[in-house]
Amino acid sequence: MNLSPIILFVYNRPEHTQKVVQALLKNELAVASTLYVFQDGLRSNANDEERDRWIATNQYIHSINGFKNIETFVSETNKGCGRSIVSGVTQVLNDHNRVIIVEDDILVSPNYLEYMNQGLNHFEKDERVGSINAYSLQFPFEVPEYYFMYGVNPYGWATWKDRWELYNNDAASLLEKLKAKNSFKNWDFGGTRKMLESCVKSNFEGAWDVKWYTSLFVNEKLGLFPKTSFSRNIGFDEQATHTQQISEDYQKYQFDSNDLNKFEGNISFNQYPVIEDAVLKKNIIHFYHKLSNIPYGREIYRYRYLLLKQESYG
Repeated sequence: MNLSPIILFVYNRPEHTQKVVQALLKNELAVASTLYVFQDGLRSNANDEERDRWIATNQYIHSINGFKNIETFVSETNKGCGRSIVSGVTQVLNDHNRVIIVEDDILVSPNYLEYMNQGLNHFEKDERVGSINAYSLQFPFEVPEYYFMYGVNPYGWATWKDRWELYNNDAASLLEKLKAKNSFKNWDFGGTRKMLESCVKSNFEGAWDVKWYTSLFVNEKLGLFPKTSFSRNIGFDEQATHTQQISEDYQKYQFDSNDLNKFEGNISFNQYPVIEDAVLKKNIIHFYHKLSNIPYGREIYRYRYLLLKQESYG
């Protein structure tokens, strides 16, 4: 199998980072994979606690072993989450044709790398597919084992160099393309439209995940998704900058760490058509809208709006 390099983005959460790395190392393909680690620079106004956590994270990432190769990059300045991810992915894809991405609060399954590499290999020449996504919730309705929709989830994902070249950081341009396609209803996942419009009004350069999703959407690139998640977000706590108050209702629909996708043998995608199921997409959008409107559920998207006031890593 042609293995893709892995990128790990970190800032100042040493305990989370260690758990994520340990989970990656449980993947049999880790020992044959190259790992790139990008640590964002410390904020200029960081307090002592934040500084200590940043130093502890820095020390830990320089002690990582168990992968085929490890390259570590530490930014001299604080870029913020979005700029750090965009620049890091771009840098690695300058030397590789594809890449697997994970952040410091995304716990992955023992088969995460198998799934990602299988997906990247299988759909590399299929220009209908723009991304491989690992994350899923436990939806209360029927979902195929694997399915496609015009969507992206940042909780563990992968893509190819030519698809990443479609990334557009200009929110105004993306909104104009959406208007031209008259596609807002099928595109808006409970807050993406408000966020993109806020970026334009505030001349804000963040919201990289919304822009990545929209860039693929306007170019009609599908995302592959699993029924049972290969990843889980463990960052909904006091150390998170933007996602401290996620509703219990949302968290209960996450797959438990022990229930992340575990399979034997190779995945086969042949029986799953590379088209978007309109009914399934409608159900998923409705479900996310429901979660964003229940008490505190809107906090799923609230962190995006906080970005408009202060760009910082979290």
